[in-house]
Amino acid sequence: MKALVFAAGMGTRLKPLTDTMPKALVPVLGKPLLAHVIEKLKSEGFDDITVNVHHFADQIEKYLSVNDFGVPVHISDERDLLRETGGGVRHARPFLEGSPFLVHNVDIISNINLRSLISAAREDALSTIVVSDRKTKRYFLFDESMRLVGWTNIETGEVRSPYKDLDVSACRKLAFSGIHYFSPKIFDVFDSMGCPERFPIVDFYLSVCDKYPIYGYVPEDLKMVDVGKFDSLSEAETLAGEIEFYVSPVMTTPPETFDSETKKLIFERLSSLGIPFSRVDTGDGTTMEACIPIGKALGAGVVKTVFLTNRQQTRFWLYVTEGDKPFVTRNFCSALEIPRVSFASEELLLSMLGTPHGATTVLSLLNDSESKVQLVIDRSIADSESFSCTDGTPFGFIRLSTSDLLNRFLPSTSHSPIVI
Repeated sequence: MKALVFAAGMGTRLKPLTDTMPKALVPVLGKPLLAHVIEKLKSEGFDDITVNVHHFADQIEKYLSVNDFGVPVHISDERDLLRETGGGVRHARPFLEGSPFLVHNVDIISNINLRSLISAAREDALSTIVVSDRKTKRYFLFDESMRLVGWTNIETGEVRSPYKDLDVSACRKLAFSGIHYFSPKIFDVFDSMGCPERFPIVDFYLSVCDKYPIYGYVPEDLKMVDVGKFDSLSEAETLAGEIEFYVSPVMTTPPETFDSETKKLIFERLSSLGIPFSRVDTGDGTTMEACIPIGKALGAGVVKTVFLTNRQQTRFWLYVTEGDKPFVTRNFCSALEIPRVSFASEELLLSMLGTPHGATTVLSLLNDSESKVQLVIDRSIADSESFSCTDGTPFGFIRLSTSDLLNRFLPSTSHSPIVI
């Protein structure tokens, strides 16, 4: 998934800090704003990121050159002209076109679940903008379907809308939160409208919202700080400390949408068997360190699940053990009285169980219809009351009763575990 980070601004409200550095590199909890945003994007599955630059562009380029975030990060260079928000999106077209993409202001610290935003985006939306019910002077105006119809400044009474007879009192007033999710069609509309090199995206929205659907999205339990003023830095540090790793409130119903076929099949199977569960949406939970707050939220530790094979790749084992227990090949092989094994490739994992590395789960055995994979469970897990595991993706985790796993779910997949 692609994302653009707006980092080109002058940061005038953060003076004197921005007299010597770009706003993107202003530290929050000892880490630049830009790092907070890129790490959040990566944790929610964005794997192709672009950053636009203008003010102190060299500093941002140098920072990105010596800090590896584990995903490609491109530079959209605006040294020649600060193109504002609309022009910034248009200028970054070579990096963004071809698929939907997210745009995130560099000075926004929030707990928003970006995957929920993407799931909520409507098929006909040219853009979906994140908004919230908070006090400000300027508001977007939405109709009952949450389609954008205008804008107002409640202090001056100014109203801007392509609808001449708009009844502002009947509109829902919501404040913009600095995050958009665009359809790839946006570039064709820029062209058809003859947009200039430099223009604000809000002006564009208000000129086309009667012709192209632009919708608002209100996240649940949103906490957000706009680090636009010097006195907001302490508030941003407090919030950043709270949301270092995102874990949603606990839910007991299936997701409304699914970002993998395996995840969909897992929840369908649980529902058909009447097996109760608790679940959370999370940031990237591919490390056991990230699994600690997940386990705390669900009330049961996240298990470690590894996919193993022999040298000939003719036999396969799925091993479920405690999250903090080191995997020792010799001990595993000795317990099963088998020759040496090794970790199977991600290609094999995807083809046989339908999950990538970092999302391996005992629940994916429902994809092993020919029972080619032998399940092995540590005694401590088998004897536990409950456990937590991934839902087939790195961004969702489920807590189940161990009894329901052993006596109901696994029999439905025709698998019997070996307990060691």
